[in-house]
Amino acid sequence: MGESPDRDRRIGEPTWVKAPTATAGLGNQRWEYGFTINQELDIGGGWELGSSIFLAMAVTDERERYFEPAFTLALGHDLTEQLAFYVETYQGWLNDDGRYWQSSFDGGLTYLVTPDMKFDAGVNWFFNGHQTLNPFVGVSFRF
Repeated sequence: MGESPDRDRRIGEPTWVKAPTATAGLGNQRWEYGFTINQELDIGGGWELGSSIFLAMAVTDERERYFEPAFTLALGHDLTEQLAFYVETYQGWLNDDGRYWQSSFDGGLTYLVTPDMKFDAGVNWFFNGHQTLNPFVGVSFRF
């Protein structure tokens, strides 16, 4: 879809596929795939409000397929033209050692390298499940 004519609201629909490329002992050697609907709203003063709905088909360690929905709500602020921070809440249905809702509060920094490439780093703080804190780094490309 892309940006709205007034450029205050943006919507994107990326899809993703995980190929079974990990070496033995890593991953589940199965294809997984999903669809995401992202929305971002410029609320003024350098602040943006965003949300995402994830719809995925995942695979358990026992190689059973299951539906994995998730939802996020994020608030971000530009610190400079390239650097921004955000806080986010995540709610998702997981199937790790049993089915349960996973909730987390997340925060991080993003750095815009080019208009089509961004680095990010942050931490996810989980309220239930096995992990308590999950630090991460990543890179995103827009095609």
